[in-house]
Amino acid sequence: MTTRGFSLLEVLLSMLILSGAITGLFGGLHSAGLLDRRARFEERAAVYAERELELLKSDLAAGIRKKGPASARGRFRLPGGWKTRLVWAPQPQEDSVRVACTIESGDDRLAIESFLYLPGAGSAVR
Repeated sequence: MTTRGFSLLEVLLSMLILSGAITGLFGGLHSAGLLDRRARFEERAAVYAERELELLKSDLAAGIRKKGPASARGRFRLPGGWKTRLVWAPQPQEDSVRVACTIESGDDRLAIESFLYLPGAGSAVR
């Protein structure tokens, strides 16, 4: 007697293996989507933060803003739901000012900091 085709056990086993592979594939696609969204946020936020920091540095160097410590909102318009916060403070016993910018959008947050050399900036803190 010869049999043709697959037994029920073989079909069920292959379906189980195939469903496990598809579940893993969709889990990987979901993770990739989350990573892509985070990367797009960080790319845009870094550009906005650098722009805000450069403007703040030029204001501090020109004497438009006091050397601090202080904080303010960003001056540029951002996409809806995005918030910017600038913080700056003279570094004790150094002639520099620490400047930082934080950008938030929902659960995402990016903070960038830098320093600006300003003669006499640290003497006010001593």
